[in-house]
Amino acid sequence: MTASNGVPFTLSPTGKNIAFTSFWDNWPNKRIFPVDRAGAKIALLLSGTTNQMQTGIANGQIVLRYSDGVEERHDIHHPNDFWDVAGDYNYPIDGFSLPKTPPPTLQLDEGSRAVAMVLPLRSGQKLREVELETLSMEVIIGLMALSIT
Repeated sequence: MTASNGVPFTLSPTGKNIAFTSFWDNWPNKRIFPVDRAGAKIALLLSGTTNQMQTGIANGQIVLRYSDGVEERHDIHHPNDFWDVAGDYNYPIDGFSLPKTPPPTLQLDEGSRAVAMVLPLRSGQKLREVELETLSMEVIIGLMALSIT
């Protein structure tokens, strides 16, 4: 599958294919994913739930940890780079509160989508791991895939 920005992702058609984080008791509020690869950029396929009360604040955070010990933190803000899995965003009506350009998305089926967040990686350094953490109440963030190029 290819996101609207051209980033390809391979998704498992069966089985457990998303790692959720949340303040709800169902999931942990953070998860760590080992990577141990170098590249120019990382694309993360994120899906989950948020709402208008979480607009403009950090809904979550991506932490990139490199083999030399350096950490980079990237906040996930609704609606700039994270949209609700089933939210209906209407630019003619709601454009005043939306980013000028919508975040890149991948349509999963008729009623749901994921957002492709692309982040630059440090040149010449191996990315040791990626951490996904939910920071806001009533928000669920799931990582479906990541791709390093």
